Amino acid sequence: MKMFLFLFLALCALSASARSVDSLLRDLGKGMETIHCEGTVNATGEQNIQGIPFSAVIANRDSFNITMSGPFGITAAKLYATRDSFVFVNYFMQQVFDGKNDAPTVATAMPFGITITDLFALLKGQVPGDVSRFSVHSVRNDSTVLFVCKQDAQTEFVLVDTVRTTLVQYQSRDSHGVLKVNVTYADFHMVDDHPFSYAVEVAVDDKRQTMSFRMTSVHVNHPITSPLSIGIPASFTRTTFR
Repeated sequence: MKMFLFLFLALCALSASARSVDSLLRDLGKGMETIHCEGTVNATGEQNIQGIPFSAVIANRDSFNITMSGPFGITAAKLYATRDSFVFVNYFMQQVFDGKNDAPTVATAMPFGITITDLFALLKGQVPGDVSRFSVHSVRNDSTVLFVCKQDAQTEFVLVDTVRTTLVQYQSRDSHGVLKVNVTYADFHMVDDHPFSYAVEVAVDDKRQTMSFRMTSVHVNHPITSPLSIGIPASFTRTTFR
């Protein structure tokens, strides 16, 4: 009887996951038009920071802004991005990086080590790129479904909680199996009727660089009352990616 029940639940999950490529993955983050969040970030690796305050404002359709603070509330860095372009200002180093999101070397200039386009999606708890490239790999007995996309250059994995319709993990590995990006989401809270992760862990480049985000305040679908774009100081050195 227990085995029959388990098989029945697995078949139900598979039935649900059959439409997942078309709907479940697309429904991740659905209904969250704006996100305001504050918290702290820690990093280890080439960049080591501890307990740096940050705030982020995300307009689901087209843009986001992240501000990192330094000692005594001084602004350390700001990142503004749309779906096509970005501006990153490092106030401590008096440097500006800007250009196209899909420029081949843009990830090397960012503190996150991933492309702006991918960062845009992952900040919202969504899968980067066209989700139709994924297929169901396995259905687990904890209401999660693992999706996979195998390509010549890399293999991507997506783990989704089908009960809350939330992204639990996104991972990509190169053709040799070396970890490129791993993002995990935990400590979910209901925020304005939407599940939202208060603990996000990011590892890149075979875990040579890690970043840990801890949310202290999150608001969903609140109005954006100030511009997200940022000014570029004329005296700062500037690098443009095309």
